[in-house]
Amino acid sequence: MDFDDNGFIASFGSAGLGGGGGTLPTGIIGIPNGSGWYTFYASLNLALASAVFGDTIVFFDDFVESTSGSTLVNGVDINLNGNSYILDTADTQNTLNYTSGAFTCSIYNGNIVRKNSLATGTTDGLVLNINPLLDSSLYLNNVEIIQESDACIISSSKTSINGGVFRGGSITQGSAGVTTSYFFDGTWYISQPIVFSFTRVYNSFFQNVNSTNVVELINSSELINSQIDHPNGGLSTSLDVGENCSIYGCIVFSNSIKSCNVNNAKVTSSTFRNILGLGLELLDSTAHDCSIFCVSGVGLILNSSEAHNIYCEVNLNNNPVEIGQGGKFYSSSIVQNKNDISACGIKITSNLGNITINKCSISLANSSGFAIDGVALSTATISEISADNSSGSLINTSNVTNLQTFTQDNFGNIIIG
Repeated sequence: MDFDDNGFIASFGSAGLGGGGGTLPTGIIGIPNGSGWYTFYASLNLALASAVFGDTIVFFDDFVESTSGSTLVNGVDINLNGNSYILDTADTQNTLNYTSGAFTCSIYNGNIVRKNSLATGTTDGLVLNINPLLDSSLYLNNVEIIQESDACIISSSKTSINGGVFRGGSITQGSAGVTTSYFFDGTWYISQPIVFSFTRVYNSFFQNVNSTNVVELINSSELINSQIDHPNGGLSTSLDVGENCSIYGCIVFSNSIKSCNVNNAKVTSSTFRNILGLGLELLDSTAHDCSIFCVSGVGLILNSSEAHNIYCEVNLNNNPVEIGQGGKFYSSSIVQNKNDISACGIKITSNLGNITINKCSISLANSSGFAIDGVALSTATISEISADNSSGSLINTSNVTNLQTFTQDNFGNIIIG
């Protein structure tokens, strides 16, 4: 017997690679027997076919598969040992697959790569195709999932995916992947949007340096304690939050036309920073305890939506807050840093009514400007507003009619709204 460069003992007469006759077999992919002896195999597929529950397959060098992708085995881990497993075939095969019953698997220390995929859809030529029939777990410990083709990175369902660095995206498909799994502690360097459907995502980081959306949430998905970095977003939206979805404790850094768009969804305890455009837009949605800062765009737009405890600051001659029909804005602080007569603190953008503004403080660089302005013939219920525009007016009454009547109840309290 002998030791290889990694200090492992190889077995004689390997069933996977041959041997015997006194020769010492070596190989790229092996399975230890628990005593430091390895049986080597000519491919990952052969190793997986021989592995049993509790085994760990170990790589000793990069391995390029030129025939077919591999199917994971329940309870069989893969230690890439600092190496790469690469599928390089000019077809639609996926690199790693699992589509059977429940499974648990860990992959360690290396890269999983797809090259030269000829994908014709979002589920072709993937790096990971993880769609078990029952709830499962996949642990990616110090592993990078790399798509080098014009194809998506991942399709997954019913799986808790822990860790991993994901790279790539398909220009042709306009997507980095579509998932219905749980994701924990992942890092995503993507060139196209990743779509989470019926998905919960925790403690993850997303970066897209292209002018496409970064993250899209649909079908009751949740994004929790995560960060999005979008330095060259252009005309795209960094985070798109769809119906019945929610985000909590998130940070979005943007240089895009819109940092976050929210439609019939919830936003809580999150921060939005945008250099180029709009910070946060709400339609039929709610936002609580959020911070918004925009250099050259509007901070917050409300339409048929409600926002509480918002800090909103803008630097140029845009309005920090714009409120359309059915907008409710409470207990918030507004800062307009541009000394420009065209900018106010809050702009009412609809004359169709049902607008409430209550308990807000407004700071204006233009001391003679309006704290609250609006389109002609607009109305709102406005109360308990403070502003520092010392030579201006609280409300531009030429455009806005305040419906607050300041009536009292039987105990002498002012009735708000």
